[in-house]
Formats: sequence, structure tokens, C-alpha cells
Amino acid sequence: LYWKACQGLLHDMIHNAPNCIIVDSHDLSSSITSHENVIRICDVILHSALENAVNNNHNNEKSPTMVMMPSVTAARVVEMWRTIFCSKGIELPSSALGENPSGSSISGSGRRCPVTTSSMRISASIAGSVISMGEQALPPKLTPVIRALMTSLKNEQSETRRKNTCQWLVHLIRLLSLRGTDDMAPIRSKLLSNICNLAQAKNDGMMA
Repeated sequence: LYWKACQGLLHDMIHNAPNCIIVDSHDLSSSITSHENVIRICDVILHSALENAVNNNHNNEKSPTMVMMPSVTAARVVEMWRTIFCSKGIELPSSALGENPSGSSISGSGRRCPVTTSSMRISASIAGSVISMGEQALPPKLTPVIRALMTSLKNEQSETRRKNTCQWLVHLIRLLSLRGTDDMAPIRSKLLSNICNLAQAKNDGMMA
């Protein structure tokens, strides 16, 4: 049950920009998120979420068949951000909280926001998490997963993060090989070709 829930959540995040990235991409977000009262509210919400998770786990150990509903939902967090921004005199359009796709996408064809270092890294981490769950967890459409990793491979400045991206790409290629279906062969070949072309381009740039 929890594995399926995690899989569904990751699939949604790889296709739709997470709300935290969308909020963070707003021009005035830094002045709001650094405010003392905002930090306090976020701490309270985080404490509530963690406490709820611990209680759910404790109750689930007592009764494995019991399904606890989380008290802190994604919708509640989104509404909290909307309230905070509005209280500061900033009316956010619905698209700012991921309800109306527009602009440049960081991952898939759903909710969108500008590509930043933070969004690139979070998208790559989400893609890596999907891959780490194994072949059965891969989404039907792999384009958002591959795009997130290739964007990281091209632009990531951190050596550690680049290594992580490379490891996820290697694992993905291995998973595509394990599937052994005709529709996966072209995807694997194109991915390998793109990686080789990128490596060659970087090598040519260093030699120039």
C-alpha cells in the first residue's frame, strides 16, 4: 500500500512541478519565506506532519489493517502558502500554485515553472527516486524522467550531484535492458546516443 502510494506521488512530481518549486520561483517569494512569522508557521506545519507520521506508524504497528489519513495534506500546505502570500498583499494566480499549466516546464507536461538550479536538482532527485524503486516503478512515459536527468547532466556544477545523476542514468539503462521489449530498445539507444553526444561535445569544448 505504502509502496504504491510513494510510486504514485513520485510519478505525479516527475510530471508536475512540485508546489514548493512553483512557490519558490515567484519573484517575491524570498522576501516572504525569510520572514520570521512565515518560518514559525512552516515549523508548526512540519512538526504537525512529522508527529502525524509517527502516530500513523505507531498505530499501524498495533493494527496493520488500519489506514490512517494524514492530517497535513498537500492541499493544506498549498492553501497555507496561498494564505501567507495573500496576507502580504500578493495575489497569486492559480498557475502560481500549480493549477493552470503555462510557461517552461522543469520536468513534464503538467504544472510548470522556470528552470532554476533548485528546480533542476529537485527534478533530478525525483527522477532518481523513481529509478531507484526498480523496473516496475517506471512510469509509462519516460520522457520526463530522462529529461530531468539529462538537464542535470548538462548543467549541474556539483561533482557529487553529477555523479549521482550518472549513477541514475546507468541504472535506468540497465532497467530498460531488463525489460527486453521492442518499445524500450529505441528509447535506450537514443538515451545512450544523447549521453555520448554530450560527452563528445564537452570533450570538444575542453580541447578548443
